[in-house]
Amino acid sequence: MKKECLLDKITEKIHELIFISTPDDPENFIYISPAYKRLFAIDIEDLQNNSFVYIHINDRDYVKKKFLNLINTGEEYSIEYRIISLDRSVKWMYEIGFSIKEHSDIIYYVRLA
Repeated sequence: MKKECLLDKITEKIHELIFISTPDDPENFIYISPAYKRLFAIDIEDLQNNSFVYIHINDRDYVKKKFLNLINTGEEYSIEYRIISLDRSVKWMYEIGFSIKEHSDIIYYVRLA
């Protein structure tokens, strides 16, 4: 079974959110777990084009700062912030961010919420 297929099967069963991006375009995700749409009623395709668009305006700079610090220094983080759902409701997220380096020196940025 391919890794991607296994990851899809696992993430369909859990409620935690998983976002994965790469150094080439760290603000856009190469993977978003299915729980995102189910829990927050947000269009995943829109999220892939602008990963910070649904974060509450008062929290957006803080979240970006933490994520960019992860990219620049590798420092892991854990934060709380608000998102705005498509139905305009405000929901709280708790997120941890970290990087993973594969054997081929490919770095992935992972955000779990």
